[in-house]
Parts: sequence; C-alpha cells; structure tokens
Amino acid sequence: MRAAPLRLRTRIMLLTTGPLLVLSCTLLFLTHQTTKRSVESTVRQGLRDAELVFDEMLASQRRTLRSQAEVTARDPRFFATFSVPHADRGEQFAQTLQGVAEDFLEVTDATFLEVYSQHGERIARADRRDDQDDAWTDLSNGRASLGRARRGMRSEDQFVAHHQAVVVTDVPVWVAGHIEAVLRVGQTIDAAFLRQVSQLTSTSLILTDATRILCANREVPPALAAIVGGDQDALKTEHADYRITRHALGQGNATEAGAARVVIVRDVRQDLAPLKRAEKTMAGLGVATILATLAAAWALSVGVTGPLQRVVHASRELRRGNYEVPVPIAGNDEVGELGRSFHEMRTALHEHVKHLEDIDRIKSDFLALAGHELKTPLTTIISFHDAIHSGMLGELPDEVVETNQIVKEQLWRLNGLVQDILDLTQLEQQKQAALAVAPVNLSDLVQSIHARQDRSCRRVECNFFRAPEGLVVNGDARLLERAVSSLLDNAVKFTPDEGHVRVEISRTQEEAVLRVRDEGVGIEHDEKRWIFAKFYERGDIDHHTSGDLEFGSRGAGLGLALVQAIARAHFGRVDVNSQLGQGSTFTLTLPLAATLSPNSEAPDPVATPEATVTA
Repeated sequence: MRAAPLRLRTRIMLLTTGPLLVLSCTLLFLTHQTTKRSVESTVRQGLRDAELVFDEMLASQRRTLRSQAEVTARDPRFFATFSVPHADRGEQFAQTLQGVAEDFLEVTDATFLEVYSQHGERIARADRRDDQDDAWTDLSNGRASLGRARRGMRSEDQFVAHHQAVVVTDVPVWVAGHIEAVLRVGQTIDAAFLRQVSQLTSTSLILTDATRILCANREVPPALAAIVGGDQDALKTEHADYRITRHALGQGNATEAGAARVVIVRDVRQDLAPLKRAEKTMAGLGVATILATLAAAWALSVGVTGPLQRVVHASRELRRGNYEVPVPIAGNDEVGELGRSFHEMRTALHEHVKHLEDIDRIKSDFLALAGHELKTPLTTIISFHDAIHSGMLGELPDEVVETNQIVKEQLWRLNGLVQDILDLTQLEQQKQAALAVAPVNLSDLVQSIHARQDRSCRRVECNFFRAPEGLVVNGDARLLERAVSSLLDNAVKFTPDEGHVRVEISRTQEEAVLRVRDEGVGIEHDEKRWIFAKFYERGDIDHHTSGDLEFGSRGAGLGLALVQAIARAHFGRVDVNSQLGQGSTFTLTLPLAATLSPNSEAPDPVATPEATVTA
C-alpha cells in the first residue's frame, strides 16, 4: 500500500526543525563523548599518579625503617647487651634484652621490633599493638630476609600475616666482628597510612590479599566490596561507577592468604557530576531552542499553508458548484498572487458555467417544445396509419402491406424517441408530480422485460438471476421499465456474439439492487464521466443505427441519460464499473418500498437462475 504523502505544513516543520534537532543531538553527543573521554583520561592519570604516590610513600617508610634499624643496631646501648658471654645468657639476659627492645621501640616509628638469634630464633619482641600475638613470626613470613641478615646482609621484605600487611627491615647486629643477632624493625600498612595516600590523590585505597579485604582508608560500600573482595585475578578495572587499578606491594613469601595488594579506586560519579550538570543544562537549552523553533516553524507553516488551505477549500466547494466561498488572501507574495489568480479563474469559470447552463436550458426548452410539437402530428399520423393498415380505407395490396408494416415500426420508434425526450425534459425539470408512483415488484418487472426482449438478430446468452420475492419499490412502472430496458439493450448491443449477459437482482437492508453485467468492449476510464450525458454516444456519429441491437450500433444518446434521470427521480442511483476490453457492470440501486421493514434481514444477494435465454 502506498504511504500517504506528508502534508505541506508537516514538511515545512520537518525541514525547519529537523536539521536543528539533528545538529543539537550531534553537538550534545560529541560534547558528551569528548568530555567523557577527557574525564576518563583524567581518571586514568589520577590512578597512575596514586600508584606513584603510594610507591613513594611506601618507599619513604621503608627508608625510615632501614635508617632506624641501622641506627639501633649500631647503638652501644643496644649491642652492648650482647657482650655477655653465651654461657651466662640466662633468664636475666632475656629480660634485659626485652627491656632494651621496648626502650628502642619508643624512639622509632616502627610498629614492632624483634630480635632473633644467630639460629633464627626470636629472643625478644616489642610491639605497639595491644593485641600482641606471640605467634606473629612462627610462620614462614620473612624467613628468607632473616636468612640474608644472618649472613651479614641488610634485607627488606613485605608480607601478609594474620590479616595484616607488614613491611620489615632486617639488619645484622655485629659485636666484636661477629654477628650476634638479627634486628627486625617492622611497620604495618594500616588504614591511617592509606588515608594519607587518599588525601593526596583523591582516591580510595583498599588493601587486600588474594581473596579478602585487609583494610581500607574508609568504610567500603557494599557494592564496591562485592567488586574488590573476591578473586583478585578476575578483578575488572572498569565498572559503571568506579575505575580500578591493582598494585602489588612486593615479592615477599606469601602466607596461606597470599601476597598483599593495594586496590586503588576512583569514584567516577564525582568526576562525571559536572559533566552531567552541563549535559542537563545543554539539554534544557536544546529543548528550549527546539520548542522556540517549533513555534516559529508552526507560525511560518500556518502563514504559508493557511491561505493555501482556504484555496483548497474553495476549490472543493467549486467542484460542488459553490462559487461564493471567500478567499481572503492579501499580500504581494506568491501566495497572494495564487489567491488572486484563483479568484479570477473562478469568476471566469462561473460565468462560463452560467453560459453553458443557459445554453442547456435553451436546449431543454427547445427539446420540450419540439417534443410537444412533434407529439401531436405524430399521434395523428399513427392514427391515420392504423386506419389504413386496418383496411378501413380500403383493401391494400400485399406489397403495400409489407411496406406499411415497416412504416408502422419506424413511426413507433420515432414516437418512443419523442417520448424519451419528453420524459427526460420533465425529469430534468424535477416535475415529480408527473410520476405515476405505485408499488412495483422489481423482480417481476425485470423478468417480464427479459422475456419480451427481442434478441433474434444476436447470438448472445442472457441469464437472469432473481432475488426472493418481496423486492417492492415505489415508483413509476413505465419509467422503471424504460430504465431496465435501456440497460439490457446496451448490454446486448455492446456484447459480441457468443458472449454472455448476466442480470442479477439482490437486496441490501434498505435497497433493491439490479446489476447488468456484459462481456462487451468495456469503457475507457476518461469516457465514464460522459456516458450519462445527453446525446453522448461512443464512437463515430456517422455509424448511427438507432433502434436495433446490432453489435456496436449507436443510438440517439438518450438511453443512459434517461436511466440516470429516472434513478434520481426515484431517489436512487446508477453506477458503472468497467475496464476496456473486459466488459461493463451497470448497477441500478433503488430504495425499497416503505412497507418493507428496515430491520428485516437481507436475503442472500446471489439467487438461483430464473431463466436462461439465448438470442
């Protein structure tokens, strides 16, 4: 199905606002994408900067631990304790060493301080934490670092022990050129350390092992905890509200919980908040601009299409015969010129139509006068002819009788033509009083005409399909008979030999319908508008053979005009459906008589064949 074309007002509004809408959406999209990429770049750079700050602060902490460990190991107050011979080192030695360790812990920034023997056994431990755990170094954490220190090398390490990340420095304690012990100074990476980094980088830091969160600079929201609290190897770096990067602390020996990692998180909602506010502002401005453009486009379209619509309305009324519809168009532009040209054209057309109506009225008056003037002498001639033909004026020779019969037929044909002219004139003048209205059984009327039609000169099969009884209309039986006869004669006349004519009578709820279908030559599309005009005949007027059913013969051009006038006089209508070369279907529709109940059920419109006659 072909789509309905857009109206001019719609096209104007689309052409006016469409490009602006596309441009606004494109600019908004490009701005969003550019700003989003800029924000993403800033966020990624911030994460990289946070890694660098974290590494630098962790390195600074390690340097501090290393310096404090080396100073403590060289302090005579510390290593002098080991001047006691090994044989004399008993419980008193252990208590003295424990006290020295606690004293030196107080002057350092370390979390804990431990002393190990040459054999790697812990002999003293001082810890700032209240929940000191004696099993802190019973595991294998930092054993490799201790081993390197026992061999005389300073060593550093980091590991996870008891759900805490630890950074340690191990230094050997030299006494008289011999390694007497190993000093371990350690610092836990706690929430306070992470908060310092967070304040400098505007990020969130979460310390984890392979499967769980150890600590964070602030309370971790459940949504973020669900992201970073699982398998770190499967951690995604991009989420709807967060951008994440992982950073390892070092390569120390792992416990059963795994090595420590710091997860640096940037909440992009804070970074995108200005972008969203700017987008809302731009969207509001865009909507306001579009609404203003729509209002301007509507005013423009109304200014253009309003006058055009008035011209269209006037043209439609013109087609209905109304020449008085005003077209108030002012201005000197193209629309105003169109209105003035239309008004001039309508005025000229109105004058021409009135002239044609005057001519048609004169012609109708002439036909009515001629018909009346011909009717009287024609009636006298027919009466004298009947007297001659009956032998009242004497016996006629046989050759005169045959000629006299031909004259009689032509007189009656001429009388029928004159009567058609008189009937058409009276119907055009809407002289309804001239109708002899009475109930007429349309089925019986058509069947009678069908049976009486003389088709002896043609080999055309005519089938009559009648509806059930009860198709009664109010009308003039003589005129209705004339209309049906004209439709049947035309169907036979324009159907070639061996063709078929189908006559059907059916009904709707309130109307009786007569259809006459032929297999004739059909009617061209442009010709349909003229076939009901008076004196219009298809083809060459020189081939006029009025009065017979010869194939393709021409008449006086009154038949269909009279059919239409009769249908209108009976408040009905006649329609034609035809295609060139495929035959025609004429449909005569008449209202049923008032005695027929309007609520009665309509019978089947296709009835059984009543009669089949082959001519």
